[in-house]
Amino acid sequence: MPGRSASLESGSGQAVLAAIRLNQGRVAQFLPRAARAQPGAVHRTRVAARRVRSLLKTYADLFEPGSVRVCRRNLRQLTRLLEDVREADVLRSVLLSVAADPPLPPAGQQRLRAALRAVQSRARASLRARVKAPEWRRLVRELSGEAGATPLVLRQGVGDAQVLALAARALIKCRKSLTRRPRSAKALHDFRLRVKRCRYALEALSEAAVPGMAAKVQRCLVFLQDRLGEQRDTLLALQWVKQQAPGIGQPTARALAERLRARESRARAELGLVPA
Repeated sequence: MPGRSASLESGSGQAVLAAIRLNQGRVAQFLPRAARAQPGAVHRTRVAARRVRSLLKTYADLFEPGSVRVCRRNLRQLTRLLEDVREADVLRSVLLSVAADPPLPPAGQQRLRAALRAVQSRARASLRARVKAPEWRRLVRELSGEAGATPLVLRQGVGDAQVLALAARALIKCRKSLTRRPRSAKALHDFRLRVKRCRYALEALSEAAVPGMAAKVQRCLVFLQDRLGEQRDTLLALQWVKQQAPGIGQPTARALAERLRARESRARAELGLVPA
């Protein structure tokens, strides 16, 4: 999206704005293919949209509030519209991986694949229907930076100290969540969101921050995000397997559930956590 800066005082503020614009550009780039439910494009669009939303949440105080509110609203709507397709693709990836090691009986594999294809087909059909609606066209126009879109504008007087203080606040919140050793599904979900926000906040400042320390912290955050994502995806797959047991067959469901529980336990162990 086009935009203007009201301050040239802060290199860190400009770094944040540049990171936001970079990911807004990626949203606009991948959106046409995401609308056709192409798996890679859906994933890349959602990742870029989540990064912008996260940065705007962390650094909201740097921008004029009206522009932030409109942008976050549009991106939240977009990620929700693409959510079912992405979740169906992740579900398929997780379950086929688990079912292949060691391989389930052929009949069980066939029933599982058929059930997963049905989930993906429904998700894509729903997205295609939404893409035809006027609301989707409005969303595309605004996210692509066309006429009428509200540009992001930095406030007057934004300085490096203010930007770095906001990044430090994200890091402190992340550390506090880890100190509490989250175990419940909700606590782990909240922790995962804080890890993402902290990671994206620091990445936006990677060139302005102390290189060695920033790189080390970011590696830790990437590890935490990966393990927390694996744990979440595994639990969602386990829930689906329990619900679909009659359709995929009880023996297949039992085998998958056992493997998924083991996978989730490994993810928790790598995080240094134990079940609630």
